[in-house]
Amino acid sequence: MTILELGQKRKDEYKKAKLIGIIIISLLVLIIFLQNTQSAETKLLFVTVRMPIVIMLMLTVLTGFIARVNTLTFKKAEQTPKMGIEVASIAKKGKSAGFLGWIKGTIANLFIKPPKVDKLGNTAMLEFGEALLQKNSTFTFPKAKNIKKSKVVAIDHIQK
Repeated sequence: MTILELGQKRKDEYKKAKLIGIIIISLLVLIIFLQNTQSAETKLLFVTVRMPIVIMLMLTVLTGFIARVNTLTFKKAEQTPKMGIEVASIAKKGKSAGFLGWIKGTIANLFIKPPKVDKLGNTAMLEFGEALLQKNSTFTFPKAKNIKKSKVVAIDHIQK
């Protein structure tokens, strides 16, 4: 095998690895979107808006702002549990947050209303936190209720 052939082989392997990486990231983004179809309320200045969480995620990504979240809080609750969110800072994508970003994050915390969380999801997060605290090597999340079952599709007459 010549050096040129070896170089081309490595280039092809790199392209395959890049494609696999893109597919994996795309699948993860799709799963996150499918898991966040429920609606939540958010305050935009003095207006309360209700929209699916997936739309909020897309709007956040499209605005190009990065919010560094310090904590997501899950607590045991008798009534409907809520997830507490604390933003550390907000900055433009690719920029350092700095002091002004910290002030923006502090102001954003005044407007964040804790979203309601399904009791199963809340319990799963509490158990996950306990597993992290205990330094368990594995943890299995329960199957989410809102994930729809996929259908079997025939491709070229072969069941997949």
